[in-house]
Amino acid sequence: MITTTSAALAATARDTTNPEAAASHAAAPPSVEPGLVRVGPSAIHGLGLFAERALDGDAIVGRLEGILTDDDGTHVLWLSDTLAIDISNDLRFVNHSHDPNCVFTELGLFTLRSIEPGEELTHDYGW
Repeated sequence: MITTTSAALAATARDTTNPEAAASHAAAPPSVEPGLVRVGPSAIHGLGLFAERALDGDAIVGRLEGILTDDDGTHVLWLSDTLAIDISNDLRFVNHSHDPNCVFTELGLFTLRSIEPGEELTHDYGW
């Protein structure tokens, strides 16, 4: 099982009040590897995130990127009762499934099993 800490998420979230943090964030590698996934129309809901190539089980799909928040919103991911991130990268298009193939942690999105090219990536929102 993949676990992380609140401090780890805070380290990856964008700090818009600190110029040094903003500069280091701008120099960071892409949060999702180019060519790994794509956004497209989803049979589940609106837009979804799809594998562009085969993904192994327990692989990182991408790093969460966004702003820490305590407000709900369309692309807000609640990681605990008090910790949420308003996701700003393509990971925000991961749709819900009661039989997910991925899981969000405080650091990013990880596969739970092997995923075929063209398969939609899903996460159990806990509803």
